[in-house]
Amino acid sequence: MSIYMPVYMAKSKSKKPVSHLIRLGPSSTVVVLPANLVRSLGWKKHQRVLIRRIARGIKIIDARTKQ
Repeated sequence: MSIYMPVYMAKSKSKKPVSHLIRLGPSSTVVVLPANLVRSLGWKKHQRVLIRRIARGIKIIDARTKQ
């Protein structure tokens, strides 16, 4: 399974779910996803994912199934 996240600036009155970026180290950034989205995809803690940049956002896919 994969998810597509469009890249846009979140506005304060936006009703869309907002993900957060957290700096983890000098060269690492964490994307916080809504828990219900992760559960619906069946993803687990420490699961490996692939991140691809596409035209208007990013695509996150499972590293094993590549879907």
